[in-house]
Amino acid sequence: AGVLLLAAAAGTGTVAASSWVPDRPSDTDMTCLAYRKGGCGSMKTMDSCLGSRDGNTSNHKDNADGLHSYGEPCVWCGGAACRTGSPNVCEPYDFLVHGKGVAFDDTVALSSVKVACCKKQLPEPKLDVECLVWNRLGCGRIEDKKTCLTSRDGRDLSTINGFKIGGQPCVWCGAACTDSGPEMCQPFDWVVHGQGVAFKTFIAADHYRVAGCNNGEVQNIRPWWAPKPPKPIELPPPEKIKAWWQPPAPTKEETSCLTYLKHGCNVIRDKDVCLSSRDGREVVT
Repeated sequence: AGVLLLAAAAGTGTVAASSWVPDRPSDTDMTCLAYRKGGCGSMKTMDSCLGSRDGNTSNHKDNADGLHSYGEPCVWCGGAACRTGSPNVCEPYDFLVHGKGVAFDDTVALSSVKVACCKKQLPEPKLDVECLVWNRLGCGRIEDKKTCLTSRDGRDLSTINGFKIGGQPCVWCGAACTDSGPEMCQPFDWVVHGQGVAFKTFIAADHYRVAGCNNGEVQNIRPWWAPKPPKPIELPPPEKIKAWWQPPAPTKEETSCLTYLKHGCNVIRDKDVCLSSRDGREVVT
């Protein structure tokens, strides 16, 4: 499932309260949405609303006002009441968009409404997953990078909110993947395309890795659309700074008068003898 932001003209954006004529998703863009027997009005959370369409059979026929409800994509009103006369935070598209002055007095929450649809913001890469291990507990239960990037979700679960789960390669985020929980590993389709539907923010969108195979060998993949990490800044080597207390080495002429001591400087215990001698050992270093 994906999200369409309601806008005054084609495209996406924030709704203008004075001019509200949003586009309805095409039938193709609603095939992934689940019919909800209780209708859109029974949805209380963003993820359930934006993965659904109205399935209330009592709404199968147009109501007396000529408004459609059954089969309509659900509209999420940002957690606030969508219209006057009802506390519903989720309503069927046609009823809400065209019902003002007909079925209810006015719309209310128009600053952050979204329409359920199947459009995805990112293309799905062609991934070879045959070498990956089926993890029957699901990607979300994995807590280490190596296991995550060698696994695919093995739960007997086809989709959640219209996003594929079973068989999806796991995605490693390094920390929490989303703002919905602390899980660092999640199934690909759900975590990459679920922003705004299953959760609010995909935190790891710029640095995640996907489990995949290359000629039967496991490898972690950076999707081609993911931003490249910044190149490390190369600093010049630090300049050698001579300590202020270190005297310059004497010249050859200045050491010609010194006496060679075959046992070395380290055996000398007298200052005058030390300062008139040079190391006479045959050891080079």
